[in-house]
Amino acid sequence: MKVIDRVLNVTILYPDTRILGGVAIFIEAMRRAFDSSIKTEHFLVGRRSTDVGRIKILLNTFFDAVRLIWHVGTAKPDVVHINPSLNLKSLFRDGLFLLVLRLMNKREVLMFMHGWEEDLSAKIAGNRFFRHLFRYIYDWPAKTIVLASRFREQLISMGFNPDKIRVDSAMFDGAMFDGIVRQEHTDFRLVFISRLVAGKGMWELLDAYATLKPQYPNLTLWFVGDGDEREAIVQAVTERSIPDVTITGFVSTATKAQILLDGDLFVFPTTYGEGCPASLLEAMAAGLPCITSRVGGIPDVFIDKINGVLLNKITSQTVVDAIVSLFSNIDTLKATANRNRSAAWSNFESHVVSERIALEYRAIAAAVNS
Repeated sequence: MKVIDRVLNVTILYPDTRILGGVAIFIEAMRRAFDSSIKTEHFLVGRRSTDVGRIKILLNTFFDAVRLIWHVGTAKPDVVHINPSLNLKSLFRDGLFLLVLRLMNKREVLMFMHGWEEDLSAKIAGNRFFRHLFRYIYDWPAKTIVLASRFREQLISMGFNPDKIRVDSAMFDGAMFDGIVRQEHTDFRLVFISRLVAGKGMWELLDAYATLKPQYPNLTLWFVGDGDEREAIVQAVTERSIPDVTITGFVSTATKAQILLDGDLFVFPTTYGEGCPASLLEAMAAGLPCITSRVGGIPDVFIDKINGVLLNKITSQTVVDAIVSLFSNIDTLKATANRNRSAAWSNFESHVVSERIALEYRAIAAAVNS
């Protein structure tokens, strides 16, 4: 494979960094990790932090498409990196940008798909017109990265070129742990970090914890994050008088790192449409054994009984059983913690993942210019 060794100019399309979101966090960490051989430019797309009203947000898409035509025509970046998710909002917005790039015959495009809705994928695959239109627009990039083997298989089943699709992971920023050390404590801390929204597994975890607490009084539970379900969780803890539950709301990166390092077991029994959850990788990097589920790209980075417990079914009882199986075996906990820390830093730290992406940039530029 021919690789270009000069400095590459890469234009990256992603949202306003002042609006909290996983794509912006991922790209910013990636940009910080690149060395001087990759020069990146943020091409702002989507809602701005100052936008008010749906019409303004909708108009942004069309203005951004015009800006993209001008930018590609004048700046002539070596590679354009686009970051869609397979949901309705992103499908139309980023589809317009990809159509623009196709009509401009801009072939040096890397597409990193960060999210995936299985129901939408099935609807596209089941409709011949939508399937052909989707492939016409979304199979244009020279390289596509997805977060799960199953997502790759679904694209291939819709007629996408398998040689252009690669599975990779999300990343964690190793700098988040700089200067932070574990604070010793006597309780055994279960940690959950995610947006508190339906499908993330908070309720099954809360019920499991309430079941275990009388038998294991030194257990404590930490919910870290904010979202639509937060008030309901707070109310349930209060009304049921469930002791030793901490609900932090949104926290800074440093505080999150401290909570992870102070934790003993990460529990994330999600049924949500995950890609590859960064919080899971962060927990592994902190040396936490984990309990999670077979959603999205999780099975591509997490091995049952090696990294912890990979649940086949999500109920409060399966979560109880998984917690007990790990909590009751200190040797297993320690061995799993060491394996997770090693695997995360070797494979998912931002510099490691960013180097894989940088290699893709160079391969794309070389292939198109050869």
